Amino acid sequence: GGNVVYAGPVRRRAPSRKSLRTPLPVTRQTSTISLLGGSVHNICNVDCHIPLARLTCICGVSGSGKSSFVRGILAPALLASIPGDSTDFALQNGKWRSVSGTRNLAEVVALDQITPAPIRRSFVATFLGLFESIRRVFAASPAAKRVGLSASDFGVNAGSGRCQTCLGAGQIGDANRASVCPLCGGSRYGHAALSVRLAEVNVQSLMATPVDHLAPWCELFRIPSQLISTMVELGLGHLSLGRPMDTLSGGEVQRLRLARRLQITSAGSALFILDEPAVGLHRDDVARLAGALTRVVDDGRNTVIIVEHDLDLIRAADWVLEFGPGGGPSGGQVVFAGTPGQLAAAPTPTGLAVAGRLPALKRRSDVRRDADVAHVLSLDERVARTNSLMRTLISGDSALEASSEEELVEPVVVLDERLWADRDVWEIGGLEREIPKLLLDVQRTGGGTGVAELVAIWGVHPCAWLSVHPFLSEMQVWGSKLPRSVARAVASRVEDEGLRLITTEGDKATTGVDIREIRAAGARLRPRDQSDDARSRAVAEAFAVGAKYVELRDPGGRLLATASDRLLDLKTPLIAPMTPMPSDFSRLDERGRCPMCRGRRTVTTIPDSLVIGTRTVEPGHQQFLSPGAQEVMKGVFRNELAPFLRPGQDH
Repeated sequence: GGNVVYAGPVRRRAPSRKSLRTPLPVTRQTSTISLLGGSVHNICNVDCHIPLARLTCICGVSGSGKSSFVRGILAPALLASIPGDSTDFALQNGKWRSVSGTRNLAEVVALDQITPAPIRRSFVATFLGLFESIRRVFAASPAAKRVGLSASDFGVNAGSGRCQTCLGAGQIGDANRASVCPLCGGSRYGHAALSVRLAEVNVQSLMATPVDHLAPWCELFRIPSQLISTMVELGLGHLSLGRPMDTLSGGEVQRLRLARRLQITSAGSALFILDEPAVGLHRDDVARLAGALTRVVDDGRNTVIIVEHDLDLIRAADWVLEFGPGGGPSGGQVVFAGTPGQLAAAPTPTGLAVAGRLPALKRRSDVRRDADVAHVLSLDERVARTNSLMRTLISGDSALEASSEEELVEPVVVLDERLWADRDVWEIGGLEREIPKLLLDVQRTGGGTGVAELVAIWGVHPCAWLSVHPFLSEMQVWGSKLPRSVARAVASRVEDEGLRLITTEGDKATTGVDIREIRAAGARLRPRDQSDDARSRAVAEAFAVGAKYVELRDPGGRLLATASDRLLDLKTPLIAPMTPMPSDFSRLDERGRCPMCRGRRTVTTIPDSLVIGTRTVEPGHQQFLSPGAQEVMKGVFRNELAPFLRPGQDH
């Protein structure tokens, strides 16, 4: 998705009144649930009969009492005598005289459209109970055993496999908001876990794969194929297993709960209650939803009751109950009970809508459109005004000129002087974030060739070899001057990943080589054969272990091509976050400001002679500080500064 597929006038088409499914017949022999004397809110002493093993739709205008009936009478009455799950269904306190016909029902499942709590570590795979088996499969692979990862290390709540910057959340706190982790780019995992690949995927790419593309990996990772097909039928094929639950709509969560529940084998018949499952769905998705609901009731055991406004889903029902005739005090009555075909002939509000007999809406003639307004700025005038305003806000050198003969009688913006603080003019309106946002929209990658182009070049040079830069994440923090302890940790990790450190010419890396000239290569980055498919898989493997930067070199070490999904400059070196954010370019933000001056452009300096006593000893030594500095520091030096400096004296 994400593309504009049409822009223009509304194309008027006659609405289709064809049913999305073939309704099941409801006869006098059909078993029913009889609920008598129901009362709640505007409903008073209502009797209803609902057929079993059928799809029943409860409809009506807003405020007619349909939801009150389901939440305050139907669901509580059934749950009072039948085991069921209504944990996420908001019930109301209604009354009823009697309920019958429930003898053959074994369970009631009520599913609401409740948006999940904002817990970033809960995602689709954990909600469906699939993540445990996926972690175990990855942990049992030879690659995982080689780097010493267990099943817990492929989780996001603990273990050494998760990203150690965001601790598996994929995001970090950024003032009062969350932004993508600059180290893992939202993948949640570190190099070790991402280097483990099975069937050409690692844990992050598997979690990012849409459900409707998971079929090739279902058997390997013990994902029930029936669950996947049910999710696709319910219009959830676009979701990925790693999609955070708090980013789903209420309707998506409701259908996800339905898909999960349909995988549980029940010994008896179940009755499902769904509140407006078609909310927010495109007509194509509604058709898939109708197909899934058909599968639920077609076995002759299960019953589905939905509260719905969607006309296509109402036409697809086996039985319809309409509340009305109006809303509020004018509602609360069952104004129709029958089949959708009979509803189309009824004079009720929903009957008229189903039959297409509602009067057409008339456009108001007194509404003024932009084209009718006497004074409208031309495109050139609007561009000129915008450019002038931008120059004024950024540099302060240009006055905002009127683009017409009319004078500007109102100020552009009124500001309290307290808002200025130490901000520049353009930072008042947030332009220091908006302009980087525009730049990031047009340049999201680090240039070079694409993966397809790199594979094509590799085909011309079959003896070429792939390499990755093993220190990208570390250089992002330390630059080219890495502490020895950090360099040793990277060297150990590279060895665990089955690679070796070399120079750009292909020779073994030795002590003293510039960190910018060191690469990692090995057998796992070589293609199994000379086909483009094998080379593409090798590049994907290199992307996983190389932090999204890959080089192709000839046998002599000459660079032939690079492929990258991130912004970087290895000569400087400047390594951008895995996913740059506008806040990375703002001195007002923790992520963008200089750590020394804190974005203020100036720092307070203190002469060395006031602090340093002698330079002939290590910084952790007591005599390193001058007597005056020692007096100021007192216990801080001994308890905090010295222990901090001691491990770093080999740097």
